[in-house]
Amino acid sequence: MFQGASSLSLDAKGRLSMPTRHRDVLAATAANQLTITKHPHGCLMVFPRPEWETFRERIAQLPMAAQWRT
Repeated sequence: MFQGASSLSLDAKGRLSMPTRHRDVLAATAANQLTITKHPHGCLMVFPRPEWETFRERIAQLPMAAQWRT
Protein backbone atom coordinates (compact mmCIF):
# COMPACT_ATOMS: atom_id res chain seq x y z
CA MET A 1 0.00 0.00 0.00
CA PHE A 2 1.22 3.47 -0.86
CA GLN A 3 0.10 6.28 1.36
CA GLY A 4 1.00 9.91 1.54
CA ALA A 5 1.15 12.86 -0.76
CA SER A 6 3.42 13.22 -3.75
CA SER A 7 3.88 16.22 -5.97
CA LEU A 8 4.07 15.17 -9.59
CA SER A 9 3.98 17.36 -12.65
CA LEU A 10 2.55 16.97 -16.12
CA ASP A 11 4.78 17.02 -19.18
CA ALA A 12 4.14 19.26 -22.22
CA LYS A 13 1.60 16.74 -23.56
CA GLY A 14 -0.33 16.60 -20.27
CA ARG A 15 1.02 13.21 -19.20
CA LEU A 16 1.83 12.21 -15.65
CA SER A 17 4.90 10.11 -15.00
CA MET A 18 4.64 7.46 -12.30
CA PRO A 19 7.84 7.18 -10.20
CA THR A 20 9.80 4.02 -11.03
CA ARG A 21 9.64 2.66 -7.47
CA HIS A 22 5.83 2.75 -7.63
CA ARG A 23 5.56 1.62 -11.25
CA ASP A 24 7.51 -1.59 -10.61
CA VAL A 25 5.34 -2.59 -7.66
CA LEU A 26 2.13 -1.77 -9.52
CA ALA A 27 3.23 -3.83 -12.50
CA ALA A 28 3.81 -6.82 -10.26
CA THR A 29 0.67 -6.51 -8.12
CA ALA A 30 -1.98 -4.79 -10.23
CA ALA A 31 -1.13 -5.75 -13.83
CA ASN A 32 -0.44 -2.05 -14.54
CA GLN A 33 -4.11 -1.20 -13.99
CA LEU A 34 -4.92 1.91 -11.96
CA THR A 35 -8.02 3.84 -11.13
CA ILE A 36 -7.66 7.59 -10.59
CA THR A 37 -10.48 9.51 -8.96
CA LYS A 38 -10.97 12.97 -7.50
CA HIS A 39 -11.05 13.40 -3.74
CA PRO A 40 -13.64 15.93 -2.49
CA HIS A 41 -10.77 18.20 -1.36
CA GLY A 42 -9.54 18.53 -4.94
CA CYS A 43 -6.60 16.14 -4.98
CA LEU A 44 -6.37 12.93 -6.97
CA MET A 45 -6.55 9.49 -5.43
CA VAL A 46 -4.74 6.67 -7.23
CA PHE A 47 -5.70 3.07 -6.57
CA PRO A 48 -4.31 -0.19 -7.94
CA ARG A 49 -7.37 -1.72 -9.63
CA PRO A 50 -7.87 -4.55 -7.07
CA GLU A 51 -7.80 -2.02 -4.20
CA TRP A 52 -10.21 0.25 -6.06
CA GLU A 53 -12.73 -2.57 -6.39
CA THR A 54 -12.64 -3.10 -2.61
CA PHE A 55 -12.92 0.64 -1.94
CA ARG A 56 -15.78 1.02 -4.43
CA GLU A 57 -17.73 -1.78 -2.75
CA ARG A 58 -17.35 -0.06 0.63
CA ILE A 59 -18.49 3.29 -0.80
CA ALA A 60 -21.49 1.67 -2.50
CA GLN A 61 -22.71 0.50 0.92
CA LEU A 62 -22.89 4.06 2.29
CA PRO A 63 -26.16 6.01 2.26
CA MET A 64 -26.43 8.50 -0.61
CA ALA A 65 -26.33 11.39 1.87
CA ALA A 66 -22.93 10.33 3.24
CA GLN A 67 -20.07 12.81 2.75
CA TRP A 68 -16.32 12.63 3.20
CA ARG A 69 -15.29 13.61 6.66
CA THR A 70 -11.81 14.67 7.73
